Amino acid sequence: AWFKALKPHEEIVSHILESLTELALEYPGVQFAVPEAKWIINDRPAAWAYVPDGLLSDEQRNALGTALLAI
Repeated sequence: AWFKALKPHEEIVSHILESLTELALEYPGVQFAVPEAKWIINDRPAAWAYVPDGLLSDEQRNALGTALLAI
């Protein structure tokens, strides 16, 4: 097949939660979440992060964004 089959929703959510637990230690004060499927596009799991104003520098926000994309 020309495409790779998607992993089950529950497996992906579990992986995201584990990854966010690690990120939470690196970025104290940032709030992380995995939204319910009804709030995301195509019912695929996602990782959300809320960064309060002034908490992170531009460099730290870029690093966090890169880390979220790597999950």
